[in-house]
Amino acid sequence: MKLNYMECWNGAMALLKEHKEAVLAIAGVFLFLPSVLLAQFVGEPNVEGLVDPDAIQAANLAFFAEHWLAYLLMFVVTAIGSLSIYRLLSPSFTGTVSNALVQAAALAVFFIATNILVALLMVGGLFLFIVPGLYLFGRLAVVPMVIADENERNPATALQRGWAVTKNNGWSTFFFLLIILMVGLVTLIVFGVVIGLVLALVSGGTGWPLAQNILSNILGTGFQILLLANVASVYRQLTGKGTSVAEVFS
Repeated sequence: MKLNYMECWNGAMALLKEHKEAVLAIAGVFLFLPSVLLAQFVGEPNVEGLVDPDAIQAANLAFFAEHWLAYLLMFVVTAIGSLSIYRLLSPSFTGTVSNALVQAAALAVFFIATNILVALLMVGGLFLFIVPGLYLFGRLAVVPMVIADENERNPATALQRGWAVTKNNGWSTFFFLLIILMVGLVTLIVFGVVIGLVLALVSGGTGWPLAQNILSNILGTGFQILLLANVASVYRQLTGKGTSVAEVFS
């Protein structure tokens, strides 16, 4: 089966329409809230005035060494939230939001371990003249859905299954998700600049950090939801378990 971009996009929109209340509830608690709290109470490394790369790196390392626990907690919470949304959007799921959360929590350790393994493979591929890493991104993009839909607890088996699902569609999957990533990244940057300017003007130049933090993370969370839904849609299409778009939108 060849990946059809329009069908994938429409399928993702259909999935979000069908599960919008549940997805928004999970995303609000597990994706949006942790990001807002981390930005508000932990912040970012202070590299203002630093020009030496070694000094900037040292400042970043010192910052993350001090706040590693907060970042670890956010990583775990967002992982459970993402897996819960994948579970909601999986073809095999029939249950409530609480069911999705409980099932995601049970699979969280395997999900995180598999994601780390995928990341290491991609980084290794990027060091091999970049192209292999990009190809691996396309071939392994649906691995989270394999875990969510098939309750796979073995990282190696999940990788093998994801590789099989995207057979002959590695580059198609990569370019489809790349389009979404690029559009989302540009939107986030432009939105951040515009919001920063507007709040600076409204506040007389002092700015409202909390308001900017909330607004930026609303858009960021929306982009995460969109990406998760499209990964789910790619998986559904390539496994022949696609959502009936006409039925959902009727």
